[in-house]
Order: sequence, then structure tokens, then C-alpha cells
Amino acid sequence: GFGTPMPRSPAAFLGSWDATPWEIATAYSMFPNEGTRFRPYLISEITDRKGNVLYSSPPLANPPVAKAGSTWAVSQILTEVTTRGTAASVTRLGFDKPCGGKTGTTNDFKDAWFSGFTSNLTCTVWVGFDIPKKTLQGGYGATLSLPIWVDIMKTADRLGYKAGKLN
Repeated sequence: GFGTPMPRSPAAFLGSWDATPWEIATAYSMFPNEGTRFRPYLISEITDRKGNVLYSSPPLANPPVAKAGSTWAVSQILTEVTTRGTAASVTRLGFDKPCGGKTGTTNDFKDAWFSGFTSNLTCTVWVGFDIPKKTLQGGYGATLSLPIWVDIMKTADRLGYKAGKLN
């Protein structure tokens, strides 16, 4: 699923290689979906004032890419990240629905990200510069990206992407 090959290094299993937010969101979509990976999209549907659908994101066959039991186990770990790990501030920031995810920060604070999911939506937020340079001292994923993710997910919930119980 990643366009960038995974390096042959133990650190790669922690996610320490270059990947786009699109690739990360695609990969994380399998955790709340029992191993089925979904293609991310920016716009699901466009309607006119009368409710006529002008555009709808085309359906895509979504085959399982991992065993349901394996993705369930990882999903449980990522849920722990949002309850008592590096993203535990998700509730304090105003999102109280079941969710899971992972913060990330590169060396020298050049990139900060949070990739997370609910039962209905997967979203990745990256904060950084096109030409890598330090964002700010202490610019961790939990500090820069997580608050943006929370705002997106609260808005999505209001717009009908209701977060339910995670399997």
C-alpha cells in the first residue's frame, strides 16, 4: 500500500520512513475495518442547493489486506494511545468519542503528525514545511497535529460521520 518502499531496519516497524499523509491514512483505515483497507478521498459528495448529487466519490473494491485478529490487536493498542498515551489529550481537547491513533514527530521537530480513526472515519494530519525545517522547539505531533485532528473529527461528527463503538 505504500508507494515508498519500507527500509530494511528494525526502526521501520515503528514507522520511521518517509510516507505521505495519504499513504498513512490509507494504511490506518484497516484498523477499525477488520483488515479491510479503504481508499481515502478528499470529497465524498457534492450536491447543489436542491440536494441533487453533482459528484460522488466512486466506489472501490476494498479487499482485506491483513487478518482481522491482527488489526483488532493493533486497533486496541492505538486506542490506548488516545486514552493514556501520547494522544491522551484528545478528550481534554474536546473529542470524547471512541478513537485510536498515533502521534509522530521527526528529529529536530521538522514534521509533526497524528493519524487516527473512529468507527466511521480515518484522518491523518501533518504539520511541517514543504522544504524541511524546524517547525518550532517542542513541536510534537500531540502539540501541533492532534488539536487539528480533534477539530476535524468534531466537525465530521456534527456533519454526520458519527463515531460509534470500535470493534
